[in-house]
Amino acid sequence: MARTQRETDAVAELLANIFEEDATLAPVETPVASAASEASFEGLDGPHTELVELLERKGSVARAEFDQRARAMKLLPDGAIERINDWSFERFEESLLEDGDEIVMVPHLRERLVQLRETTA
Repeated sequence: MARTQRETDAVAELLANIFEEDATLAPVETPVASAASEASFEGLDGPHTELVELLERKGSVARAEFDQRARAMKLLPDGAIERINDWSFERFEESLLEDGDEIVMVPHLRERLVQLRETTA
């Protein structure tokens, strides 16, 4: 019984060290959406606009990175994709994002986003 207690204490200490290390990791930095950006994507709030801008810049991101950024902005990743695609359907009559191992912005809609910004500027 004493051996089991020592092993339990050792595991507890190991887990405590892991959680302490996790707490010291730097948080994910998220760019702040400007008022102009939010105006050009009318109907999307700041966090959703930031995700669209991220994908507009990169074209695609790994699903894990997208999930991490969405959660850092207090969004559920699947819900964010759905909200952005709903918004896109209202504007372009098709989905803006393709979901898979990577989240991909539909290439021909990237140009439409630029046009949308120009018309609202």
